[in-house]
Amino acid sequence: MTRVGKRLFACAGVCALLACAPTMDTERQGVVRGTLAEEVYRVACQRIAREAYPTDVSGSESRALCRGEAPSESAAPGRLQALAEQRPETVEALERVLPATVEQDLQALLVAILPLYDAPAEQLPQATGAIGALLGRMEADAQVVGALGRMSARSGMRSTSLQLGVLAPVLRYPDLPALTRTGLGALAEGGSARDAFLRIEASLALELATLTADDPDAEGTLDVSRALLAATHPSFQGGVSGSYVVRDERGLPVPRALNVNGFVDQDGDGLADVNADDRFVGADGEELFLPTPYPTALDAPFDTALRDARGLAAGEGQLPLFQARQADGTLLAAVLREARPWVSGETPVAEDAVLALLAQLGPPANTTRDYGALAHPYTGHDTDSGALFDVLHAASALLDEEETRDALLVLQQLLGQ
Repeated sequence: MTRVGKRLFACAGVCALLACAPTMDTERQGVVRGTLAEEVYRVACQRIAREAYPTDVSGSESRALCRGEAPSESAAPGRLQALAEQRPETVEALERVLPATVEQDLQALLVAILPLYDAPAEQLPQATGAIGALLGRMEADAQVVGALGRMSARSGMRSTSLQLGVLAPVLRYPDLPALTRTGLGALAEGGSARDAFLRIEASLALELATLTADDPDAEGTLDVSRALLAATHPSFQGGVSGSYVVRDERGLPVPRALNVNGFVDQDGDGLADVNADDRFVGADGEELFLPTPYPTALDAPFDTALRDARGLAAGEGQLPLFQARQADGTLLAAVLREARPWVSGETPVAEDAVLALLAQLGPPANTTRDYGALAHPYTGHDTDSGALFDVLHAASALLDEEETRDALLVLQQLLGQ
């Protein structure tokens, strides 16, 4: 058989085999897409899976897991398995933060920040790496971990309507995007406030590095002033609505009564017993798993704890677990009410006061502050010619006097009558 004949025979054989093959399905198979929250979780899961399965370049080993179609036990031990175990809770939290209505805005944001990943600066990876290093140092410090644990016991101290505080009107401010862009531009490299920001950053770092804690048992003017601001009087009515929990000197909510709802005082100090994490404990020393005094703003829609009409946690006899007071009628509420005209309107008084403050501080002057053996230079004001420094010096001298404390106590008693 000639060479041409062999080629024709081979082609005929291939054609015969192809004729026996099943018909190829040319219809494109679409990928099942979840909600925005599920997709965000899937992307994060796949990024972690790359570390767990470095040879799986196609992502096939983790595809079903990251879509929630495989059990968490099938994941590699470590971060990936821990994330898979928390998938329902993580997706639920993301659903709250990222509803479907923000999908287009989120996509625009993610596209806009892509340049922050570009080499050589890699600004976003560098920033996240620095934050990760900071969190690692905090985790390794037992005192920091303990302090954060104690702070977490202080959630829900104010009624839900008051918890967001100034954050709510700030987020509703119509020019917030423009203000944010202007502020970030001023603080960025080459911005008008960049140098001043770095100097403030260095000063704060030195202040924190040399900070010494005050004696928590020593009562000072701040304690008296705080009690004074909480004083009530009929003339103070009409300030703010809502209520707050009464706290003891430890910063913890004061129970309505001891020996009720599990609260005990076995050490006889007049305060409900707590453990090392500032969690209330019962007579057996075990933690009392109590609801927050008021539901937090985030958990309020899903809160199922027994509460009274004010939203305060209730216990035996449907009576409140903790003591609470109305914010309206306090001196602080009255001060806030009277201060509203200062910060509102087209020509707020507070803005004029800030502009006038520079004149009261005196001309700029280069000076230093000693932090141990280090003399930190910064640009301040001439304290010899600034009128405000004389006022502050005189006021601080008075505040340190015993007579000032007595006067504040007398004023508090008068307002309480």
